[in-house]
Amino acid sequence: MRARLGWRTGPKDRSHPPARRGYRRRARYPRSNSARPRRTIDPLVADSRLGQQQANLVAVAGLVEVVQAARNPLDRKLFSGEHSRHAPTSQKGHSLKSEFWHERWEEGQLGFHQTQVNAQLAEYWERLELPPDVEVFVPLCGKSLDMVWLRERGHPVIGVEISPIGIRDFFRALHATPRVESVGVLERSKGEGYTLYGGDLFDLSAEDLIGVRGCYDRGSLVALPEATRKRYAEHLIRILPEQISILLISLEYDESKMSAPPHSVSPDEIESLFGADFEIETLTSTGWGPAEARFRERGLDVWCETVLHLARGRCA
Repeated sequence: MRARLGWRTGPKDRSHPPARRGYRRRARYPRSNSARPRRTIDPLVADSRLGQQQANLVAVAGLVEVVQAARNPLDRKLFSGEHSRHAPTSQKGHSLKSEFWHERWEEGQLGFHQTQVNAQLAEYWERLELPPDVEVFVPLCGKSLDMVWLRERGHPVIGVEISPIGIRDFFRALHATPRVESVGVLERSKGEGYTLYGGDLFDLSAEDLIGVRGCYDRGSLVALPEATRKRYAEHLIRILPEQISILLISLEYDESKMSAPPHSVSPDEIESLFGADFEIETLTSTGWGPAEARFRERGLDVWCETVLHLARGRCA
């Protein structure tokens, strides 16, 4: 019997008797060993079904940090360093494909970032007729210079960005050190009139935007695929205050000529997404003309850019 079970019968085996039937012998720690370290299996790792990985959690100054990353490359993105705090939202099915955007920031693929203030913002923002001291919300804000332009005109700015790199770089460019605190699964960085939430837009709530009266969307809606655009619109309608004005810039182009993002979003689609809740006014449309040089390099020759004003409540 001992030979069949693979147990050696020499003297060295005396301290390791064979396991009883129906009982799996614990190799490392006996049941009675009170010094056995506590281990925690992160529920996200268990649910992901990407393998049986574990993360050892230790308390340091009241914060829980992941000290052993999972072996799977996807889990390493979710559980290592700054990305760990966004892990809960990445598996909900309504997230903004956080792995894709984290990779873009890590690799410096920031074609969506403009090095100058958007010309359409500078020309048409005043059409919203907002008092200079009201808060303005910028979804998927990145490290946009448009936020600085809005702040210079008196608006406190609230933004949300999934990459901690974008928020870090934004405040570094201002030579500012924000106050950072956790707000649920989000991380809020606040300073110099800016409040930037780190995490998934879909984790933002109406309570976070109570004082907002303006919203600026240059690259948010067009950053999302069609199915997510519907959820995005529904979420904005739900969390934005009843009195709100939005400046929205959209693009139309032949998606067979250039891989998205940005995606092509027509005024008709915007009407179907927001028309039941907002009055929509087209402020300008460039018509079909040459695309910007950076998009021509990607194979796109022509496009159409449209600037719209969406309003509801007394802001209408």
